[in-house]
Amino acid sequence: VAVVGGGDSALTEGMYLTRVTDGVTIIHRRDELRAAKEIQARAFKNPKIDWIWSTQVVAVEGDGAVRGLRLKDLKTGEESFLEVGGVFIYIGMVPNSEFLRGTVELDGRGYVVTDAALRTSAEAVWAVGEGCTAALEVEAYLARLDAGEAPEWRPAREEEGVPSQK
Repeated sequence: VAVVGGGDSALTEGMYLTRVTDGVTIIHRRDELRAAKEIQARAFKNPKIDWIWSTQVVAVEGDGAVRGLRLKDLKTGEESFLEVGGVFIYIGMVPNSEFLRGTVELDGRGYVVTDAALRTSAEAVWAVGEGCTAALEVEAYLARLDAGEAPEWRPAREEEGVPSQK
């Protein structure tokens, strides 16, 4: 399978997919990643990940199912074909929150503004997207354990509005 993107989500998903596929090719339009350095280090160590740099996906090809990707090298202009059975696209994230405008406070990028308890500006409305973030953090923690690494534990600090467990 292929993963398109170079951020945290693309690499995290790519590493997860190596558990359930024969291999993953990560395709990125630049020659360096935007993902956190820790995530990059884990991805580069994964022998089931191949990399295609400075390349854009021109088309997904197949008839009812993905057969492959038509690619364009952004430095040479050369086109190629990569045979894959699936593609996961992680090229930016735009919050799907416009329907909430006027109901809850949104920041300048469209994200719902919350406090430490995930309460929004509207009574009895909480933001639950943090659950997804927590699940990704758990997966990363377990992946580091699986790789024989000692994960760094950073407990919440009281000054961040989350009381620490003592």
